[in-house]
Amino acid sequence: MSDFFAGIGVDQSSGGAVSLDDLKGALTRKQQALEDDINVLFMENDIATEPPVNLTTDEQGRVRVQGDHPQKAEIEALFEDDPALSNDFRAVSGLSSLVEAGEEYSEFAAMYAVDPYAAVARFGHLFDGLKDDEFSLTIDGPGTASAQDGSAMPVPKPDFSSATRQEVMDWMNAELTSGRMTFEESSPFLAMTLKIDAQTGQVVDPATDTERINFIDMTNGAIEGALFRGDETAADRYRQALEIMTG
Repeated sequence: MSDFFAGIGVDQSSGGAVSLDDLKGALTRKQQALEDDINVLFMENDIATEPPVNLTTDEQGRVRVQGDHPQKAEIEALFEDDPALSNDFRAVSGLSSLVEAGEEYSEFAAMYAVDPYAAVARFGHLFDGLKDDEFSLTIDGPGTASAQDGSAMPVPKPDFSSATRQEVMDWMNAELTSGRMTFEESSPFLAMTLKIDAQTGQVVDPATDTERINFIDMTNGAIEGALFRGDETAADRYRQALEIMTG
């Protein structure tokens, strides 16, 4: 998991753990760099930031302009032609969702330490927001920064009836970076591989956790929890995850 967090710009605390403060710091740095990169792109292509440009992503993860802007089509085409910058936007979107979820983590962490399945079922809504179309960024000024991109070789699908969190995380990360999995499809897997120490409030590095988990049972529990809350969207997302696991 250390590689996953490093890849999105999160500096880990001592001991390999990631705290909420680590995530917030990474979000601040990554968002500023993203804004700088976008402003450079806009200046190079004579894109007006008055009125301000409100950016978000659609269900396919493509960067889109919210509302009406006189150069909307041109702006969206620029992002289509710059996959690295689009990936940076999606990374900031994911970090923003993680921070928002982390701010509500305390009760989840306490329950997870006692019953992980019940915790995911009850608090799955904290992770349902890990999709790009809930994040938006407003650009209205100049700046400079850099962006990067990456890819991964296929990782064999683990035995989801008895897998470590590290095995699932490695597979998910490879699927994401290769484009075989969308951010929306990954959100249930990220929710189920996240483990927070109830005493320290920090994310536990899966590399140090050898417990084997039945992720199929956990997913079925999350589906039941979503249906109990009346959240059909979350239930469908976990059903899709179950299909991926068993397909």
